[in-house]
Amino acid sequence: MARAIDHLDWDDLKLFLTVVRCKSVTGAARELKVSHSTVSRRLARLEYTVGGALVERNPDGLLLTPAGLITMRRAEEIENGVNALRSDVSNRDEIRGTVRLATMEGIATLYLSKRLVELRELARFV
Repeated sequence: MARAIDHLDWDDLKLFLTVVRCKSVTGAARELKVSHSTVSRRLARLEYTVGGALVERNPDGLLLTPAGLITMRRAEEIENGVNALRSDVSNRDEIRGTVRLATMEGIATLYLSKRLVELRELARFV
């Protein structure tokens, strides 16, 4: 039988991290460019999913509950993993290392010299 936690949504965790970092639902709504009610609803959905309150509201903003602290730490680990994956995948096609070229002097002088300058300029922006 499926439990609520089995339907954990990464987007809700990202929203939760934004709430924590902004220290308010209103600030998170502004940051995410969504309504206050959307943030509140999705935060409530995440609280249902994890089985308890994640934040307590007080006059100074939001305080994390023990469950909120655990959720924040795990969400940050997931965020770091996703960012590492993005970095690994985006750098996969990058050309690295030393290129050695052997050719006849005439070809190098008349043909390759101009193109190697262009290649070097392009490589600076990669």
